[in-house]
Amino acid sequence: MSAFTIVAEIVAKPDSVDAVLSELLKIIEPTRNEEGCISYHLHQDTEKPNLFVFIENWKNTQAFEAHLATPHFIALVAAINNINDGITIKKLTPVA
Repeated sequence: MSAFTIVAEIVAKPDSVDAVLSELLKIIEPTRNEEGCISYHLHQDTEKPNLFVFIENWKNTQAFEAHLATPHFIALVAAINNINDGITIKKLTPVA
């Protein structure tokens, strides 16, 4: 598969917004340095500040799957496990 986009939504528990944001920020630099990462950007919803959205572009499926196995990603999942109200991941391919 060729390049594709991931949109990952993380909903922090209302009392854990700062803690979730702190953990999400830790993953940005090491992820951007991964082989196969084209871009990796974190956003925060202006109306729902407990909603964070990563917009990621990857060269291929193998690069994304390798990302999921990195120590920094595994540490993130563990760190926010009990302080989030849900994570949604959408894999998108360009059509136009």
